[in-house]
Amino acid sequence: MRSAYVLTFLALSVILVHAPYASASSMIANKVNIVPLSSLTIVENIEDSIWDEYAILTLLPLTVFNIDGTLYVSPIVYDSDRLPTRYLVEDWISYCSNYNGLDTLFTVGDVHLQPLPDAHMSFNFDLEDPCSLSLEVVRRVWRYSEKAILALINDSISVGDIVEKSFTGVLNSTPIEIETKTPVANKFSQPLMAYSTHPGVSIIADAGDVRSSLEVVASTKLHNIEQLFYDWIPYVGVKNDSFFILLPDVEAMLKLEMYPPSSAQIKITYFPGAIYHIMINETPSCIEAKLTWTGEDASLRAYLISPEGYVFASSIQVSDNFHMLKATGLEAGNWTLVVVETAKTTIVANYTLHVSIGSYPPQVAATLETAVNAAVLASAIHAPIIFTHENLSDEILNALKLLNAREIYLIGIDDPRVSNVYNQLTERGFTVHLFSSIRSIRNVLGTRGCTLFSYFENINDFASAAVISAYHRFTAVTFNGDYAKIYHVAKMVWGWATHASDTYHGHKELHIPKNDYEIAAVWMPTLYKKITSMLTARFGCSIKQLIISSSRYDIPGVLDRSLAGALTIGRMIGIDHVERMAFISRNILNKFLSTLHLKKIITATFTTYDHGAFIHSTDFLKELAKNNSYTFEAHTHLPSILSSFENGSCIWLYLGHGMAGSGFGLFKPDVWRGYEKGGSVDDPDVDNDGFVDSSDNREHYYYYSIYDFNASIENLHSMMFISYGCVSGAWEVPTVFAQHGSPLIIASMTVTYGGIGDKVLCDLIAYLLRGLSVGEAFKKVIAEHCRTFSGSSENFYAAWYILMGDIDLKMYPFDTLPEEPALLGEILDFEKPTIIQFTYHLFSENNCLHILATVQDNTQLRNVTLHYSFDNATWYMVEMTSLGNGTYYCVITLEQGKTIYFYVEAIDLYLNVQCTSMVKVTYQKETQPVTGKEFSFTAIILTCILVAALAAIVYIYKRR
Repeated sequence: MRSAYVLTFLALSVILVHAPYASASSMIANKVNIVPLSSLTIVENIEDSIWDEYAILTLLPLTVFNIDGTLYVSPIVYDSDRLPTRYLVEDWISYCSNYNGLDTLFTVGDVHLQPLPDAHMSFNFDLEDPCSLSLEVVRRVWRYSEKAILALINDSISVGDIVEKSFTGVLNSTPIEIETKTPVANKFSQPLMAYSTHPGVSIIADAGDVRSSLEVVASTKLHNIEQLFYDWIPYVGVKNDSFFILLPDVEAMLKLEMYPPSSAQIKITYFPGAIYHIMINETPSCIEAKLTWTGEDASLRAYLISPEGYVFASSIQVSDNFHMLKATGLEAGNWTLVVVETAKTTIVANYTLHVSIGSYPPQVAATLETAVNAAVLASAIHAPIIFTHENLSDEILNALKLLNAREIYLIGIDDPRVSNVYNQLTERGFTVHLFSSIRSIRNVLGTRGCTLFSYFENINDFASAAVISAYHRFTAVTFNGDYAKIYHVAKMVWGWATHASDTYHGHKELHIPKNDYEIAAVWMPTLYKKITSMLTARFGCSIKQLIISSSRYDIPGVLDRSLAGALTIGRMIGIDHVERMAFISRNILNKFLSTLHLKKIITATFTTYDHGAFIHSTDFLKELAKNNSYTFEAHTHLPSILSSFENGSCIWLYLGHGMAGSGFGLFKPDVWRGYEKGGSVDDPDVDNDGFVDSSDNREHYYYYSIYDFNASIENLHSMMFISYGCVSGAWEVPTVFAQHGSPLIIASMTVTYGGIGDKVLCDLIAYLLRGLSVGEAFKKVIAEHCRTFSGSSENFYAAWYILMGDIDLKMYPFDTLPEEPALLGEILDFEKPTIIQFTYHLFSENNCLHILATVQDNTQLRNVTLHYSFDNATWYMVEMTSLGNGTYYCVITLEQGKTIYFYVEAIDLYLNVQCTSMVKVTYQKETQPVTGKEFSFTAIILTCILVAALAAIVYIYKRR
C-alpha cells in the first residue's frame, strides 16, 4: 500500500512539473455555437468556366466550417463591383476593423475589387483546374490533417451531342378579327376557334364602367383545364391581354364575368403563324431557338409548347429582327415551336428559325452532387478537399503524405470509378470511408434538411448551394434521372402565369396562376407528392427543412408554394450566381452584421388595411412591439421611411397597393391609417373602414417607381423587408432589397387583400418578436391561415407567399452583442514550435558530439532533426531520438581537429519550422560543454534519469 502512495506521489510530481507543456483538451458543445472568422475569400468570376465554382468549393472548409460543435463563418464572394458584393464586403471589413482588422484574405485568380482590403495574412492562388488548385491549397494552407476528402469529378460538365435544325418560311396572311356584343348578364362564355394558320390569339373585352373579369380556359390533350389568361385584379373598362397560343387540337372557351349585370364588346384577333414539331429524345434536354426575319414593320415571336399542349417558354428580343428562345429541363416527347406575327395589319415577313437541341448526360448531375456534398462534408469535419478525375496520382499521394492523413473520405455519387480508387487507397494502408449515394452522405451530415439546386439554366449555381449547405450541414441534391419530371411540372405550372399575359408586370419569382380546380386539386398536390417522394427516396427518411438555391427562372416559386406550411422552406435569391453568393454570405453573417447598424426599430407602412379583430390590427402590432422593447414607427412618406432606415430600422413592414405593380404609392399626409376607397380624405379619418385604393385618391399619394426607389436607398445593413400586396411582385422589388443588403424578403401577391393579409402579417411579426426563426414563423402562419396540401386533402390552396432568405434568421436579437472574430492562423496553428533549450557536449573519450534539445509546441511535433556539415557546403541530416517530455537526443562521431557545423530544426504537424542558429565546433581534447539559455545539460540528464527511475519503480511494483 505504501508503494502505491509513493508511486502516486512521484507520478503527480512529474505531471505537475510538466503541466505547462500539456495541451488542454477541447470540449464538444451540445449545440452549434456560431463564431465569426476574421477572414474574407474573393474568387474571380469566369463566365464560361466552372473552375471558379470549384475554387469556392476548395476554400469552403477554410471559410465556413465546424470544429467540435463550433461553426466558424466568414464571407466568400465572387469578384464583383455590384452593390450586393460591395455592401457586404464594406460591412464585413467594418465589423473586423473593431478587432484589429481583417486577419486572413484568400484571393483566387485576377481579383479587381477596389479597394482590396488589407489583411495580416494573405493567400493568392492562380485560378486553375480543380485538381491542381485543391492540391495547392493543401500544400500552402492546410499542411496537416489526419482526415481528407477525395472527390471524384469529371473533366468537363457540358450538354451532350447537339442536334441542329433549321426552318424557313414566309408569313403574309392578314389577321382575323371577330367582334361580339354580349347580352346583358353576369356571365358570358363562348368557344374559341382554333386556326392552324393563325395560332396567336388576343382578346379585348370592353364592359364600359362595369367591373369585370376575363378568363380563357382550354382543354388540353390531357383533358386538364389550363388557365391561359386571367385578369388577376378586376378592372373597370377595357381588358387587353397580349398573345397566347391556341393549337388546332385544343378546345378553348372564353369566359367573362360582369358585376352588376351588363353587356360587353368583345374583340378577338387571330394572328398568322407557323407550327413546327420537334422531337426530344432524352430527359432532361435543352433547346435554343434563334428567330430572325426581314420585312418592313414585321414583328415576330416564338413560343415553345410542351407535349401536353402548354406554353412552356417564349422568346425574348435580342436586337431588331432577332428573338431568342431558351428552355431547359425538357422531357422526352413531341414538342411544338410556333412562330407568330404580332402586327395587326397584313405584313410580309421572311423568317428563319434555327434550333439547337441537346441533352444532359447523367454524369452531370452526379458530378455536381459529388462536388457540392464533398465540400459540405469537408466543412463539417474541417478537412481539406482534393478533387481528382482519375486514379490516384503521385501528386495526390504526396499531398496525403504531407498532411499525415490516414483517414480518407472518398466520394463519388453514382460513379463506377469509386471501387477502383477505394482499392488503391486500402492497398496503401489508408482507412477509407466510401460515399457513393446521397443516402450515405446524409448518414454523416444528419437529417436536419437539404438544399435543392438546379444546373439546367445556370451551371454555376452549384457553388452557392454548397455554401448555404455547409452553413446548415445540409445534404445537397439536384434533379437527376426520373426526378427531372418535377422540374418539368413546376416549369409548366409557372409558365401558365408567365405566358398567360405577357404584359404582366410582376416579379417572376412570385408568379402563380389563379387558384382554380386544376391548380388546387391536381398540380400543386402533384408537385408536393413528387418532391417529398424524391427526397424520401434519396435520403431514406422524411425531410423537414428545405432551402432552394438556384436561378429564379430555373426552379420556379411554385415549388416553394407546394411545400409551404408542410416543410420549413426558404429560397436563396439573386439575379445570378454572383449576387446570390453575396446574399448567402450576408445571411450566414447576419447575426454579427446586424449589430453594426441596426436598432430595435420597426418601420411600418400601411396604406390599405386597419380593420378586423384587435389581434389582427395595426394597434396589436404597436402594442406587441412596445411589450418587446421595440420602437414602432409608422411612415407613408418616402423621406420619412428612408430616414427610419438610416436610423437603424431592423425591419420594414409594407402593406398596400403598388403603382400598377411598378412601384410604391405612398400616402402624402404621412399618417398611419388606412385610407378609404373613394371616401373621406379628412384627418382624422372619418369613415374608418380601412380600405384604400391609390388609383382613386391620386391627389393624396406620392408615386415612386421602382427605379426611383432603387436610386433613393443605399446600404440597408441587413434590414429585413416584409411586404403584402401587389407591390411585392412589382418588377424587381425583392431583388432591389437583396441588392441593397437585405438578408430577408417575405413577399406575397394581391390575393392577400382583406383579412388574410392582416392575419398573416400580424402573426408572423408576433412569432418573430417571440424569438422564433423566420422559417418556423413562416411555416406556422401559412399552416394556420392558408390551406396547404397535407396528403389527405385534395383541397389545396396555393399560398401566394414566398420566403427569400435563410430559414434560421431571426429578428434583431435581444441579447446579441458584437463578438470578436476568431483567427484562422490560430485554428490551423500557423505558429512555429519553440526550441526552449539547446545544448551540446563533446566527449573526448569516444570522439562523440552529444546534442540535446528541448522543444515545445502547442500541437504535436512532426520531427526534430539535426543538420550538420564538415565543410559548410555539403549538409547531412539525422532525425533526433525522442527521450520523452519534449527532449530529443543524437550523437555525431568526430575526428581529432575536425570542424563541424550544425543546427537543430523542429517541424510541427502543420509544417511550421523553427531552427537554432548554426554552431561551429572544432574537436579538441579540452572542449567543454556549451549550455543553452534556460535549462542546463545536467538538469535534462537528471530529468531523463528521473523518468528511468519511475519506470523501474513501476516495473518492480507490478512484479510484486
